[in-house]
This record gives sequence, C-alpha cells and structure tokens, in this order.
Amino acid sequence: MCIRIRGIAVIVVALVLGAATTSCGARAGGHQQMSPAATSSSLSADQLSASDLHVMKFASASNPNIPDDQAQAAFDSAKDWPANVTQVERVVTDRSAALAATGSKDAVTDAAGTVVAYKLTRQFILRGISQPEGSKPITGKFAYIIVDPATSQGLDVSAGIADYDLGQAGQVTVIFPRG
Repeated sequence: MCIRIRGIAVIVVALVLGAATTSCGARAGGHQQMSPAATSSSLSADQLSASDLHVMKFASASNPNIPDDQAQAAFDSAKDWPANVTQVERVVTDRSAALAATGSKDAVTDAAGTVVAYKLTRQFILRGISQPEGSKPITGKFAYIIVDPATSQGLDVSAGIADYDLGQAGQVTVIFPRG
C-alpha cells in the first residue's frame, strides 16, 4: 500500500493538503538516469540542516510505536532520529526528478526548483491523512519525503513497501545509519 500527498504543511499530524492521489506504484519500463538540476553544493549547510530536521521531526511523528495522541509532542521535541528509522538517504535535485525517483506518477508544473528528497527505512505510519472511514492506517517499510530547502517545508510524502532508488535523481548521501 502506498499513498502520496501533495502540499504538505508543517507536519504529518496536521496536514494542509493541496491535492491527493493514491496512484503510487512501480515505474513502468526500465530505470533511467535523471539529470538533476542541483547538487548539495548548491544549498547552504543551514538549508540542508533545516531540511534534515524537518524530516527527523516527520519520522518522529510517524513512529508506529507511539500513540496517535503523542505524535505532535514527538514532532515538537525531536532532536535525534527515532528508533523507527534505521537509515536515511538524501539527494538534492529538481522536483520532477525527485518525484520520479520516489515512484510518483504525479506531474507537476513547478518542477524546476531545487528540492531535497529523502528515503527513510524501517517502519512508518502516516498520521493526519484523510481516509475513508474504516480504512487501515497508511504504513510502510519505506517513507519518502520531498522538502523545499528554501522553506524547510514538506512538498510530497509517501509510504509503502516499494524500495525506490534515489540514485535515479542524483548523488545519494546516507545521512543516518543505524545498525
């Protein structure tokens, strides 16, 4: 199961959605190397740190081992990667390359700007997402989040069992390993 949300506000537990689609899944055809418009050297250390912190807070609020009513507090107090994360990969690229590398079939008109795409590995639950009544929570072994480094705000998020290769969008940096 996979879901992608566009227009994420500050946190997963209090989303302000622009549009949503549930059309995630494997890319058709073979792997194609993207030509990224940006590299990590095009961003300041402060921009990368702020984007990393936003994703750390997202991961804390998405920890399935905490109750829903504690997700906001987990987001607010996050200072380290939570136990539900074993690895975090990051790539700086343009938005269309980031979407393609994370398995999205979304088409965006504002794809030219620089974004930071993240792949988190282990166990996640997406909270605060509108779903049909009686639906199971959206969970996954992998979570993908795309952040605007100029604002440190999330643009896209998805979770599922699909293991996408961020290297399709550019040079990947592993920013957090946990053994």
